[in-house]
Amino acid sequence: MDGPGAAVAALRANIERWDRGPLKVSIKPLPATSGGAVVPIVMRWSQPTPHQPVPEHYATITAAMRRQPDGKAWSAQYRLEHESYVYSDAEMARLCRKLVLRTDLEWPLGALMAQACHASMAAVEENRHDEATTAYLHADNLLGMHKVVYEAKSETALQNATTKLRERGARFHAWVEQPEGIHTAIALKPYPRTVARVLCKGFRLLK
Repeated sequence: MDGPGAAVAALRANIERWDRGPLKVSIKPLPATSGGAVVPIVMRWSQPTPHQPVPEHYATITAAMRRQPDGKAWSAQYRLEHESYVYSDAEMARLCRKLVLRTDLEWPLGALMAQACHASMAAVEENRHDEATTAYLHADNLLGMHKVVYEAKSETALQNATTKLRERGARFHAWVEQPEGIHTAIALKPYPRTVARVLCKGFRLLK
């Protein structure tokens, strides 16, 4: 299999683990350099459905292709360069974060707040190349960050929320406190408020 072909095969295998839905890949190899070639790969995920309201997803990945010493096989290293969604300017101007926090844990208030912070920071780091995340964290938006916190009255309720978010195509981090292995909180990446509302439909506000 040639270099670009190997890149596509490897990407498909990786995307299956990411659980992002049907994948279409287009590649345009650049001239080979230093015994290899740099292949920019544009990935397009599935269009939204009533049950999965996240718009079509675009990602650009740079794949550095290099031949193995035997001169036949190829190896590839990938780096995510940019991600974006088909959101309107109006939607991008009204971004928000959604979090879910367990309320049945008999922990001090500070410890519970720390769990929400852990989940929130993890979700940001995992999606730092995402266009909405970049816009949400922009200096011009620091005074206008919007967040909504929901409650989960048990571990089962939190796991149910995780299942619903996954089924709806949301991108989030489910925090597990270690070394105890306790599921404590969920944090979504930034979404337009209209999308986030659908993703978290049926969740109960923390009061």
